[in-house]
Amino acid sequence: MIADQRLEEFEVDGTKNHLANQDINQPVVDQSNTQMSFVTKTMFKKMATEEQKINQGDTYYRGEGPGGALQEDGTRKVSVNDPVAGGNLPPIEFKTLEVVSNIKGFALGQFLRMIEKFIGINPEYKVSVNIVYLPLGRKFSWIPDGRRRACALVKVLRPGMRPIWILEIARPDNKALSTLLFTLGSTDFLLEEKEINKILQSIVFNSGHWDKNKLSRYNYFLMKHTSTHPEKWALRIRTKLSII
Repeated sequence: MIADQRLEEFEVDGTKNHLANQDINQPVVDQSNTQMSFVTKTMFKKMATEEQKINQGDTYYRGEGPGGALQEDGTRKVSVNDPVAGGNLPPIEFKTLEVVSNIKGFALGQFLRMIEKFIGINPEYKVSVNIVYLPLGRKFSWIPDGRRRACALVKVLRPGMRPIWILEIARPDNKALSTLLFTLGSTDFLLEEKEINKILQSIVFNSGHWDKNKLSRYNYFLMKHTSTHPEKWALRIRTKLSII
């Protein structure tokens, strides 16, 4: 017996033939997906959140403060005009290579500190640096967290001598890969950039290893990371530059 709040009494019919049954004969409607189309061509407009002056021609814009914007602690905004901490290194301008906007997490901090030490012990050299992405095409183009792999590219100008380039691939995944020091046959800027792009492509398509057959056309030296202490590393770089 079941009673509701009004104390009315009801009798439950327990006969099997009168029990409630599931209705399995509901109509089924097969409806296609909704599709949308635009009668006129859709236009998208990119809205910039801020503006920044860039380096063009003979004018170089540098922000005030202690130096470069690419701080690993992320305390300052990123700028391609200030490619390294310290702000005293002019950038290398590229037309085709993609410049990295933020170097945090690429494990290039020790290399950049080494370059600062190198400038300190070699004031007669003019040094410029930039951080660029590796070309796309293979797995090595990416680091484990899904970002494009980057590399630091340094140009060292010595009085009366051919420029020397230093190339350090970002290795946040601890991949064994030596620092490359090399000279190019041409000093024309566009030809230099073209040759550097070939070198970067060769390492991408060689599974993250230097292709010595491709490098044989240049005067080069591979330096292993036996010591990455900035000052010791800078002294080793200085020694190798004298024999290239």
